[in-house]
Amino acid sequence: MHESQRPGAAASAPTRSQRLDRLPFTTEHRKLLVGSGVGWALDAMDVGLISFVMAALAQEWGLGSGELSLLASIGFVGMAVGASLGGLLADRLGRRQVFALTLLVYGTATGASALVGSLAALVILRFVVGLGLGAELPVASTLVSEYAPRRIRGRVVVVLESFWAVGWILAALVGYFVVPSSPDGWRWALVVGLVPALYAVVVRRALPESVRFLEHRGRTDEAEAAVRRFERARPLGRSRAETPEQARAAEFAQRVVTAWLTATRTDAEELQALVENPAPVPLTAQAFTVEDVTTAGIVPAGQGVWSVTVAATVTDESDQRHRRYLQVPVMVAEGSVTALSLPAVVTGPVAAKPPTSTYRHQVPRTSPVTLSVSGFLVAYLTGSGDLTRYLTPGVEITAVTPAPFVEVEVVEVRSTTAPASEVPADGQQVRVLVTATGTVAQEQTL
Repeated sequence: MHESQRPGAAASAPTRSQRLDRLPFTTEHRKLLVGSGVGWALDAMDVGLISFVMAALAQEWGLGSGELSLLASIGFVGMAVGASLGGLLADRLGRRQVFALTLLVYGTATGASALVGSLAALVILRFVVGLGLGAELPVASTLVSEYAPRRIRGRVVVVLESFWAVGWILAALVGYFVVPSSPDGWRWALVVGLVPALYAVVVRRALPESVRFLEHRGRTDEAEAAVRRFERARPLGRSRAETPEQARAAEFAQRVVTAWLTATRTDAEELQALVENPAPVPLTAQAFTVEDVTTAGIVPAGQGVWSVTVAATVTDESDQRHRRYLQVPVMVAEGSVTALSLPAVVTGPVAAKPPTSTYRHQVPRTSPVTLSVSGFLVAYLTGSGDLTRYLTPGVEITAVTPAPFVEVEVVEVRSTTAPASEVPADGQQVRVLVTATGTVAQEQTL
């Protein structure tokens, strides 16, 4: 095995925003999205509810078109003012605080509207409702987007906005079943609008505060706790282990990462037993402290081989704590599980990619084709070995200078035709797809 830089020795630690950006979509992201989405749906329900209430008021109070237009539009005037003030308040009080406050304001105002006896009072309350609605929408969207991983941020915000349709459906149901149920049905429909005020308690207790706001206010301990809460959460989707084989690979990769980070120069036996083709491993004299080791992603890398991304909180020799991601290629056989190389530090979980359909056949590791490909790559990319022995006569290729890698190891070779166990005949062409790892410096592995 080659020496590989352990993550605690990295030159600089990523910021909290960078750590959030590279996370997979987790249970905490889902909780935040649904929690904010419910608030978004309640907004839409309130906007839609007044349409059904107006129809009842037109008959009961004998309102004309001008009065109905005023009642309908005053809420949007309030939303315009509220949207202007919401961002300023969020920067001063916090995203979560303003989110809960706006729910409380417009929910209470909607409920109070059920008690009014005049158009003037209802118009004033609808303006207050608009203030809360207008301030809540951008604040909720900002809170979700700040936590959403960068590569899926757009999709997450789209899902959030889709809750608006849910709110209108709820408004239609209330308008259909509650408003016509009695002469005071419109009042009972507005009483339903009290729900956002109650939901404000859920937002205040269950949803996280913005990390950027906490950092700006100097509340770094709370910001760090919020980030670690998301880092420790279980990933969702195709990146998590879903089959017994994936589960074995994920569990084994966690063992390898833990052993690698906690091994020392005098205590590396466990690490060498876990990795294929063990060799002396240069390590530091002091082990790192490792916490919160979890599987952040797992994708196929060949027949029986899984590329597992493991997340861990590492405390290095200088007592600095960092959240790191490490990738381990793991081969799962019927009776054994083996790591094909030491962990490599990566920026975050990789997305699953379907195997290239053209290269359907896996070439055995002991095949002459695999051995030739491995020898060629070593000579071409490291400058070690005779490159000409792997070339067709008349073909001139020189090794890359300066050599980009000091060591290259082939992980898998796939071909377009059925793999041969013997040396291919003269003139026979074999198209292959190669997966390999390379050491780019004495202390770093890709």
